Amino acid sequence: RRWTDVLWTTSRYVQHMKGHQVSYIYYGILAIYAVWGMFALWLFTPLQTAKIAAVLMNVALGFGAFHTFHVNRTLLPKPLRPNLLMQAGLLYCGCFYLGITAIVIAYL
Repeated sequence: RRWTDVLWTTSRYVQHMKGHQVSYIYYGILAIYAVWGMFALWLFTPLQTAKIAAVLMNVALGFGAFHTFHVNRTLLPKPLRPNLLMQAGLLYCGCFYLGITAIVIAYL
């Protein structure tokens, strides 16, 4: 659901879809997860699968932080926006999690 929400708020193409058409995106992402899950179970050991999942979760946290920053800056009215320190914290978290991902990938 997270990735469907990200696409919904950031893609003009997806925003113009009718309500029932969004299910194509949701189920498409779900199918990708299912295929990846079967592939991972077939190809990797449980420890390797856990490591890959940890790296992918860092990617999700990083993009989630940047997405939250984007939504806060573009969709919230100014009185409801977090202060600059909180926004800087979101950017720091996004950079941190994507940085950890880059470090792990560099050492593979």
